[in-house]
Amino acid sequence: MCRDRRLSACESQDDEGHGEEGPSRTATLNPIHNSGKKALGIRRYVSPLRKEHTVKYSTPRDYTPDYVADRLQLLDLCTRYAVGVDRKDWELFRSCFTEDAVIDYTATGGPRHKRDDMVVFLSEAMAQFSGTQHFVLNQEVEIEGDTASGRIGFYNPMPLQLEQGKVFYLVGGWYIDDYTRTSEGWKFSARAEELSFDTSKYPLLQNYDPS
Repeated sequence: MCRDRRLSACESQDDEGHGEEGPSRTATLNPIHNSGKKALGIRRYVSPLRKEHTVKYSTPRDYTPDYVADRLQLLDLCTRYAVGVDRKDWELFRSCFTEDAVIDYTATGGPRHKRDDMVVFLSEAMAQFSGTQHFVLNQEVEIEGDTASGRIGFYNPMPLQLEQGKVFYLVGGWYIDDYTRTSEGWKFSARAEELSFDTSKYPLLQNYDPS
């Protein structure tokens, strides 16, 4: 059920969490922003200016030891996610999520799957890139006891070999997260992407003369 401050449209899932079409085994990257997809039920509201998802974020008055420890663990979680993808260490990637976590990459042309089906997709899709580097950027996090929500900036430069030649694919945006504290520490219970830009829509400038 959607909580207060969550988007009103929480996407329903089947028992496997795959949506209507089921898990795709075809690792085809199609970085086209799919704005028609409904959002996961993650605690956030939509900015009226840019229609971006945000969290109720403010600087805490007291940096208590527990708060600092939680923030550091959440930062480490986001870093382990990025390292797992870049190293293609799918056990490390899997360890970042709860067993029933839903991962939604539809904003950047990917699928929406539960954890284990997403590992199958990524292990094939990431093989297309000769190198990847997932950067973790600005973090907006709201912690409420044993649950938390976040909006985490990302920037991913990735070289890609296509039929027409080598290209450099850049994509940036935000991860919209739900976190859950478990016996093994903080984990993602949901992670979705929100697209800011990618070079399939905004090609890199070449021979630009501002005069």
